[in-house]
Amino acid sequence: MDNEDRKRWSAEYARANGRDSETTRSYLDIPPLEELRISLPDLRAAPLTPACIVDAYLFADVGAIPGPGGTGKTTLFLFESVHIVLVRRLYGLEVRTPGTVVIVTAEDRKDILMARLLRIMEAMGLSQEEQVRVCTGVLIWDVSGSTCRLTELDRQGNVVLTGLADSIVERFRDEPPVLMGLDPAVSFGIGERIVNDNEHSLILAGASCADSAAAYD
Repeated sequence: MDNEDRKRWSAEYARANGRDSETTRSYLDIPPLEELRISLPDLRAAPLTPACIVDAYLFADVGAIPGPGGTGKTTLFLFESVHIVLVRRLYGLEVRTPGTVVIVTAEDRKDILMARLLRIMEAMGLSQEEQVRVCTGVLIWDVSGSTCRLTELDRQGNVVLTGLADSIVERFRDEPPVLMGLDPAVSFGIGERIVNDNEHSLILAGASCADSAAAYD
């Protein structure tokens, strides 16, 4: 995409929205100085970290499990989810905030993940009652074979958020999960065409979900 394309699409977008192209801008108004200032009470009330899920390991924030395909990232996430749901110590660390875990899978089918989850529970020697608790506390949304994106390109070539994050927040408004995994993350963005912008937008979308879950807690 060259500059002429950007200018043309920008003008078309502005006209479609009833605005002059010169008034279309991709930044926010700068707040009044009073809103930018901080005070000692503000400093003392500010949390040092987001809400802690697993002591010194996992927090209610955007994170990632990096690694090439086939190295067990999904299985690791399932293993950790079982501990969080059952409030079992994970790697010797205390689970501070137990709750429901949601997995949105765009790669493996739901039945594959269920089979892995069963093997994990059997290897852990869980009782039937504990297995039922895990089945209740681990929710799997299978979007494999479908397009389900947090970000997309607008007509100006900018990476923008879709409505998916808002839909997730609305769906789980009454019972927000303590943790949500998108597997694999690359499937929920625009891919690797615009790497930095895409990753930044995925972080923004994830942060909006995390902030909303914290607000409902």
